[in-house]
Amino acid sequence: MNQKRLISHIRSLSSDIGNNVNQRNLILSIIGLITLEGTIYVSSTLFRFLWTRFKQFLTLSVEITSSDDSYDKLIEWLNAQEYSKSANNLAVKTIFDRRDDQPIVFFAPAVGHHFFQYHGKWVWMNRERGNFDTNAASFSETITLSTMNYAARNLFRNMITDAIAFSQCQSKGKLIIHTTFRGRWKKIGIPEPARPMESVILDAKVKQDIIDDINRFMSNKDWYKTIGVPYRRGYLFYGPPGCGKTSFIRAIAGLFGLDICILSLSSRELNDESINYLLNDAPRRSIIVVEDIDTNLPSRQQTNNKENNNKPEVHHPLYPILFHL
Repeated sequence: MNQKRLISHIRSLSSDIGNNVNQRNLILSIIGLITLEGTIYVSSTLFRFLWTRFKQFLTLSVEITSSDDSYDKLIEWLNAQEYSKSANNLAVKTIFDRRDDQPIVFFAPAVGHHFFQYHGKWVWMNRERGNFDTNAASFSETITLSTMNYAARNLFRNMITDAIAFSQCQSKGKLIIHTTFRGRWKKIGIPEPARPMESVILDAKVKQDIIDDINRFMSNKDWYKTIGVPYRRGYLFYGPPGCGKTSFIRAIAGLFGLDICILSLSSRELNDESINYLLNDAPRRSIIVVEDIDTNLPSRQQTNNKENNNKPEVHHPLYPILFHL
């Protein structure tokens, strides 16, 4: 009987010792896990702090948003660089040319981090995508360029200059057309071959007089700036449909290397404010084409009815156009 009690007592004591050991191991495991997580947190915080200080004092960064004119040109330039030919994280842009059944496919660095060399210096790029821009009908994007040389401000200036020069070279001798979209200018399609002036059927003297006048205007930019007169020139082309007005404008744009911006006054989204904005925000070296302005003028009968009814004159979308001529 005493032997059985002794065995039972020993088993109970062994169980208590085992439970204590397991509890101590559990506590040690929890302490170790907390210590590991704390070490990771402190290490990551310290790394972020050091990285921020490193970028602040030893690097130079520039930020380019998709609303800037140089953004698309930079993407186009990056597409032609050796890095884009070997990169494994690319974004695709497809454009269908109405003159060709085969689409044109462009590749450029996608959203994320990229590293490449420019003039022997390493540059890392971070392309980020923001919120959806309802005005542009696309997502806003930002490109941040950084380099370890904190005095390399000219490096990025030269890079942007090269991107703009590359874009101009790609579109040289071609026609770029812009149209209005939600109160802003938007390039449509791809650059088209410019129309030769010789292909336009028009009186030779009239054609040459206009070309000479444009040459005088473009060579006297400093004179406009000196006397404080807005640097712009207006022409009114009139005639029946199909007589060559639009063709002549396209030929002029091709001859002088100008873009064409088509402004339709029949658009419901236009008002005085948006028209003034579009006229002042048109791309440099461009022709703003206001087509069929006669269809937007009030008829004589409408004018007489307003006078007879003594109604106040309704503001017309053509008035801001006349103000800028």
